[in-house]
Amino acid sequence: MLHLLHLSSVMPWLFSCQDTYLCFYQRIVLALSAGIFLTVAITMATKLAKPEKIGSAISTVVMGFSTSFVIGIPLGRLVAANMNWKLNFAALGILGVAAVFILMAAIPRTEGEAPIPLAKQLAFLKNPRILMALIVIFFWILGYSIAFTYITPFLLNVANMSTNTISVALFMFGLASMIGAKIGGSATDKWGVRKTLLSGLIIHAISLALLALSAHSIVAVLLVLVLWSLSLWSSGPTQQVNLVSQAPEASSIMISLYSSTQQLSMAIGAGLGGIALKNMPISSVVWFGALGVAIAAIIAIRVVRPGVKVSN
Repeated sequence: MLHLLHLSSVMPWLFSCQDTYLCFYQRIVLALSAGIFLTVAITMATKLAKPEKIGSAISTVVMGFSTSFVIGIPLGRLVAANMNWKLNFAALGILGVAAVFILMAAIPRTEGEAPIPLAKQLAFLKNPRILMALIVIFFWILGYSIAFTYITPFLLNVANMSTNTISVALFMFGLASMIGAKIGGSATDKWGVRKTLLSGLIIHAISLALLALSAHSIVAVLLVLVLWSLSLWSSGPTQQVNLVSQAPEASSIMISLYSSTQQLSMAIGAGLGGIALKNMPISSVVWFGALGVAIAAIIAIRVVRPGVKVSN
């Protein structure tokens, strides 16, 4: 969590950087390091946890990720606005070094997975169950990305929220994400992947539709945003447990495929949302988002088996 917190705290400076090339390379380095860290962290969680607690272990990592954004981004903005943006970089270095020592002391030594050639890694995509699990992830994140990328202009122009109210709404969304991640992990351990994933996806799609229908009421929008965040983040640990269960012997590869699919889908979703806004009202993004998640739910109903388990 410390590692992700210090990355989040420096993001406000990156978005206002004066040197385009420097910003570009820094964002690449930060993205690479964050992706590697998250993949390794989730892989370690699956290895250290008992088989019946895999979902809870993954949700703890995901909750740390969401918590870092809830705390780190506002804190970084506060420091940059009232003190000196360079202090964010000082925090970056200090927390990064501290995290290294904490990890060295807290994480036990474990045997790594046997190296897998790139050709064999790509061969996993030939497995129909792995491929379908990735397709579910793709449409799930696609729907989320189409809607959330443009959530601020939606709240501003459709829900008629003030900028201060939008800040409160997004803060509530962030707080709900922490709770949702924990609920998703615990529910996966207790009720299994199929029930948890399908319920999360269905509620996710419904909440996006409700967001468009409730735009006339600020209170209703706030409540729907919380419901959306809970359902969205509850699906993350479940999706990863489902994917890892397809090839437990290559859990790190599965988690990396999850991350890659997620990032690809977010990029495409943001682009599709932008295209939609050229010819349609801004409220269309939440309807398209609901459609994307609904497609993920329909596919999941067909392909996700009951009783999915992960063995270490």
